[in-house]
Amino acid sequence: MQDVNGRADEVREITVSGRVVKVSVQTARGSVPVLMCHGVGLDQARWGEFRELIPRTTIAFDVEPEHLGRWPSIPTYARFVSRVMDELGVRRFDVVGLSWGGITAQQLALTHPRRVRRVVLAGTSPGFLALPVAPATVASFWRPDRSEANRDTLVRRVYGGDFVARPELLSRLGLVRKVDAGAYRRQLLALLGWTSVPFLPLLGQPTLIMHGDDDPVFSVHNARLMHALTPRSTLEVIPRGGHMFVLSRPESTARRVTDFLEAGDR
Repeated sequence: MQDVNGRADEVREITVSGRVVKVSVQTARGSVPVLMCHGVGLDQARWGEFRELIPRTTIAFDVEPEHLGRWPSIPTYARFVSRVMDELGVRRFDVVGLSWGGITAQQLALTHPRRVRRVVLAGTSPGFLALPVAPATVASFWRPDRSEANRDTLVRRVYGGDFVARPELLSRLGLVRKVDAGAYRRQLLALLGWTSVPFLPLLGQPTLIMHGDDDPVFSVHNARLMHALTPRSTLEVIPRGGHMFVLSRPESTARRVTDFLEAGDR
């Protein structure tokens, strides 16, 4: 099956650290590949229309519990991701990170400055030193329940933004689904003690920070903090945008991300 840019979605099976990884690759000619890192409770298929609208080679794969190491950590996962890119033969790439995936993107940019060319951070945070949100939101986010019965809580305390006015988006975008509780909890455990605050001033890559001003999970003030700390960053606040504005507003978000990535081609 081809996407709107005429790219076929190829699934490649590679072996990394003795584990088979199924990687989705949508190939376009003449562009730096884009690695797409998804958030907690999602999988690579959730990128949906947003990914289809990015006219570049895109690479995505699911986070599995064993990818995070025996003791889950963000640096361990970033090393695993780097090895995946090695196996694919990709030396230099851009990275788009959504929510937890944005935390991975920050770590990749720090530890692989020569490989990561440009960075897009969407609806994410600087980790352990993030500005706090309501305790009820924290409790809701830590529960791996993405069922229909939990719809109202998901709308109010996790997704916000467009999902408040249009709760049917949850089903249409595949966000009401069974979640791998093991992977979910290990992704969250990997966050414990991790923060990007000390190293954001060291990032040399052009960085686009996008954040909805109605994000219940990570306050928009976190995006402003990250922008203040990251030397070559641009901040775009999405009016009435929720935690998953990338999925609920794919066209406008894809346009802005594409413009940012293509600026590096000139």
